[in-house]
Amino acid sequence: MSLPGKLAPFFPQRFDENEWFVCVTSCLLFLAMWCIQKRFRKLDNIEFIFLMLFNIFLAVLIDDLISMPPFDWYDTGDRPYPAADDVLLHWLIYPGWIFILIHFYRVFRPRHIWWGVYLLASALITTLLDAFSTRFHVITYKTWLPVYSFCFYTCVMFINVWSLSKVHRMLQNMSTKR
Repeated sequence: MSLPGKLAPFFPQRFDENEWFVCVTSCLLFLAMWCIQKRFRKLDNIEFIFLMLFNIFLAVLIDDLISMPPFDWYDTGDRPYPAADDVLLHWLIYPGWIFILIHFYRVFRPRHIWWGVYLLASALITTLLDAFSTRFHVITYKTWLPVYSFCFYTCVMFINVWSLSKVHRMLQNMSTKR
């Protein structure tokens, strides 16, 4: 069997609405991330790299865990298993969106009750975007429900804010020791 035959299962059978959605969203997110990091930098390079790598790890781990057997709660793209367009989802869209939410978290610096309100609002917006992507067949729910997404994204935002605050504090301690 030739190499393209072996790679065929990883590429879309046809370039349709879900691939267009992923490509357009990826371009818009990349442009937004570039502008934010260039003009309104709220994260230093180490924090940015940590945030991206951490969320790539979360996206790949969680997405592959719950979208394939034994759970098989939803599919991404045209197939019931990971494909090439999932790379953009895992490596740019999911972490890129979290980066934008964390950027605005750093801009607004919510305290007390507003901290929770920001986390819940971020999770709600992300859940709505997730549900919107189902119209383009980026995600096809099987037994998964949007309420699960809301709970999941609330936890993801909490973990991101918490872990990034630890990284930020560690970097501050390292810079004061010099």
